Amino acid sequence: MPRKRATPRTLSEVIDAALLVVDEAGLDGLTLRGVAAVSGVPTMTLYAYFESKEQLVELMASAVTSRLFAVTKRATWQATLEELCFHVRATALAHPGWLSLFGRGERPPSFPIREHVRSLMLASGYSERVAGRAVLEASLMSLGLAQLQLSVLRGRTAPAPGVVQLSSRDLDWDGTFAATVARWIAGLDAEARPRALPAPPHAARASSTP
Repeated sequence: MPRKRATPRTLSEVIDAALLVVDEAGLDGLTLRGVAAVSGVPTMTLYAYFESKEQLVELMASAVTSRLFAVTKRATWQATLEELCFHVRATALAHPGWLSLFGRGERPPSFPIREHVRSLMLASGYSERVAGRAVLEASLMSLGLAQLQLSVLRGRTAPAPGVVQLSSRDLDWDGTFAATVARWIAGLDAEARPRALPAPPHAARASSTP
């Protein structure tokens, strides 16, 4: 006889159950009855955790966003951004149903990983504009490439005029992604690397004196 699942006692457990439903049925298939079946919480009791299905979706979106940015802080901004890119892609590929949750709900003003990358880049002399956008650009690039892979594998890409349609056999997805990330980080480094300040005039004269 299967063991009955204990009733969740925290909101996070209810959100986890809802995310499992979305994994199986997609966001369109999310129902409170489905969440109740997975969580073991009676449908009406779920309203003790949130006021409406819409609020539940917002809570799920915030949870997914937090998980996307929950990566290890590395010693360099390059290594941290690389880890973020691979983590975001792996999350999207493992949970394609979550893609419809991205961009919903309220986002915290910042994440620890963003501040970590920002502080490392600022300390190295990069501008606030470059340092502040690096994590956002990394996550958007990774999400976009993961979504393209999922679309191609499902045969959902429509051929554009004059463009050869991609096939799941055309690309080494893992290798292509790794190369793309490496080139993006190298390009960001080369484009935004702080330029050395010109030497003062008197220093230039002194260096030319025999």
